[in-house]
Amino acid sequence: NLSIQSDKSYYSMGETIQFTFTSDYATELYIPIDVNGKRKFFMDVTGRTSYSCTFDEAGDYGFYLVARNAYGEATAKYMDFKIISSIQGDLNQDGTLSLTDLIPLQQSLLRQTTLTADQAQLADYNGDGSINVLDLMLLKRALLAL
Repeated sequence: NLSIQSDKSYYSMGETIQFTFTSDYATELYIPIDVNGKRKFFMDVTGRTSYSCTFDEAGDYGFYLVARNAYGEATAKYMDFKIISSIQGDLNQDGTLSLTDLIPLQQSLLRQTTLTADQAQLADYNGDGSINVLDLMLLKRALLAL
């Protein structure tokens, strides 16, 4: 009986991620984490019920919780999440603010495209929960200040 949970499916770089997990009969618990398809981290969390971490690399992450019981039998649960650029307004998520970040926001405001969940989080430049022309203006102001 193994379960794992987190509160959302995407996070900003540097944001603390809290995973909680349970296992009724595990004598060993391990967490391997893959980043963009490659194994990057491996932690022993035996005896714990939660794990917190932060990541400084944007990308697609795969998080496994592997449990072994006293008989050597193993089971695993998998979840995935995404780490996005922590630069507000960086809609193309290349790690810098540039004119190319304006295009998806402008197209979204004109109802020509729909922003992804990651882009929407980054597009709300003033953090008021609404993506509108004010966010576009603030992004343009930030670009002029570069």
